[in-house]
Parts: sequence; C-alpha cells; structure tokens
Amino acid sequence: MQYKETLLELIFSTDKDALATWIRAQPALERVDICRELKEVLPAVMEARGKGKEAAAYCAQLEKAANELEESYLDAQLASLTADLADTRLAESMDKLDKAMQKLRQYLRECLEAGGPNTAGMIETIAGIIASEKENNMYAADEWLWFTAYE
Repeated sequence: MQYKETLLELIFSTDKDALATWIRAQPALERVDICRELKEVLPAVMEARGKGKEAAAYCAQLEKAANELEESYLDAQLASLTADLADTRLAESMDKLDKAMQKLRQYLRECLEAGGPNTAGMIETIAGIIASEKENNMYAADEWLWFTAYE
C-alpha cells in the first residue's frame, strides 16, 4: 500500500480536515488509488475506535466515490483526446481545402488566359467564389490579384 503511512498519520491527526485537504491536493487519478487504500485501512481504524459496525457503510461510500472519481477522470481524458483529434482532423481538412482551392484558382486562371466561348461564365463563377470566400472569412486578396484584369 503506497499511501498507508500517510493515511494513518492523517487519520490520527488532530486536524480534522487534514485528510480531506491532502486528498484534494493530490492529482485526480491518484485520488482514486488513495480512496481505495483508505477503504482497506478504514475498517481496522474504525474497529479500534469502537465503530467497527459502521465501517462497511463507510467503505461502500468510499468505493462508490472512487469509482465515480475514476469515471469522471476517464471521461475528462476521453473528452480531451476527442477534442484534440477533432482539432487535428479539422486542420487536415482545412489543408486539403486550401490545396484544392489553389488548384481551382490555377485552373480558372488557365481557362481565362486561354480565352474561349465561356469566358463570361468563368468570370461570373470566379466572382461568386470570391464572394463566398469573403462571406466565410477565407478570402485572400493576394490569391486573386490576377483576376483584377478580368473584372
């Protein structure tokens, strides 16, 4: 038992809040182990204090608290990992979108420079893309400088 000595010292301390204060100061996952060790130490301590009959109820409460604390900690870890994964996927998707937009701009530029019967339609399409980029705060004026000759 890793925490047995500390637990016994704090249980028999004259400071009634010492045990709770110490447990709260420990990292979340260690608190689970501490509660489970306390559950093992508590029956003997309570028996020595003449409260052996109450030990089972306290131990059940400690086990329940340890399980809830562990579940809460694991849920928080999972949420954090899920958020990190979502951020990573978003960044990857934005990179793909940026590359696709660069290719699209290049294609549109080549089509306009080549001329042809659809030039007016291309200009209208490009104006729509630029408007959409502006609406979505994705507009980069330097990417469309070449288009000013066609407006």
